[in-house]
Amino acid sequence: MLPSGNDAAMALAKHCGDVINKGGIETFINEMNIYVKRFGMQDTTYSNPHGLSDTRNKSSARDVCRLAYYFLKDSVLESIVSTKTHTGTIENPQYGTR
Repeated sequence: MLPSGNDAAMALAKHCGDVINKGGIETFINEMNIYVKRFGMQDTTYSNPHGLSDTRNKSSARDVCRLAYYFLKDSVLESIVSTKTHTGTIENPQYGTR
């Protein structure tokens, strides 16, 4: 929801998959695909955590709306996505601060 590299999605997926059963990224992807079916998202399949560079990642406009519906039921997530601006600082010893 904030600008980041795919490395953030991969790190979160690995951590969550490890918490579930030490399965890492593959476990996370399997869980994502189980949840989309529970939500009735019939046209969605995930093959990686970040959604890029793989033609097996598929969805439909209806499924994206359905996901947003469930997503916005969570007050914390709703608060995050309704934030209009965010300022952050990135510190890198090689390139400085931006």
